[in-house]
Amino acid sequence: MDLTTIIGLAICLILVIGGVVAGGQGSAFVDFQSMLIVLGGTGGALIVANPPEKLKGSLKILKMAFTGGTPDLVSLVQTVVSFAEKARREGLLALESDASELD
Repeated sequence: MDLTTIIGLAICLILVIGGVVAGGQGSAFVDFQSMLIVLGGTGGALIVANPPEKLKGSLKILKMAFTGGTPDLVSLVQTVVSFAEKARREGLLALESDASELD
């Protein structure tokens, strides 16, 4: 797991627990119906707004956030530079075919 992911999760947990402790009752922060509305609405909006290919890709990225996979920065920079050169020579619309090949 990536260090920044661990730090981010720790900060979230500390702030939520701190809010519960400062507020007194922990049960006031847990409401099943509200969680269903928020999580269900968020999930539904995510599914409606994105095609299945993007949803599969986002699951892959989410998995990478928790497993600590890091991209090869050298190849990433080379890809961006090649895109910039192609856009300069042929125009931005020439990048449409390359965008579908990205993983």
